[in-house]
Amino acid sequence: MQEVGEAWRSGQLRVGEEHVMTETLVEVLLRLRLDLPVHPSAHSSGAAPRAVAVVGAMEGDRHTLGALCIRLELERMGWQVYYLGADVPVEDFSAMQRSREAALVCVSFAPPRTGADMQRCVRILAEFYDDSSPFSLALGGYAAEEADFSALETPFAALGTFVSVEAFHRDLLEGFGIPGGVA
Repeated sequence: MQEVGEAWRSGQLRVGEEHVMTETLVEVLLRLRLDLPVHPSAHSSGAAPRAVAVVGAMEGDRHTLGALCIRLELERMGWQVYYLGADVPVEDFSAMQRSREAALVCVSFAPPRTGADMQRCVRILAEFYDDSSPFSLALGGYAAEEADFSALETPFAALGTFVSVEAFHRDLLEGFGIPGGVA
């Protein structure tokens, strides 16, 4: 995936070629989803309710590979995921979070999105934040390398940025302090 992304950014791949590779990878990931090992809490009767997450790609983003990978990782960990897909208005992340009582909202940012786009997303979600339905916010994509939230006051239970699924998984479990399968 990284090689395809780098080839596309450097102009070695045409858009159509990148789309073919991306769609092939999406098909493979969705097929593998059926065989992924799942955290025991996802299917245990009498277990605590599963944690709920809302996942999707930022408005204007038609590329959903990053969001799909986060969806699969959360599902594997036992989360109930409401996957919104591509081109989701920021306000809809907030509405879905409240209506599903999600503990986590994950927004994917594909190039050419920047850290400024992430800051805008955080400001809008902070405006719509409801203290009676708290949640953590995870923002993913290459723009995370340049995002700076130090000047923003945010109401979120936690706020994190991630450039990879590995970093998301590590920081979700360790840095966010969110358990891997229960709310």
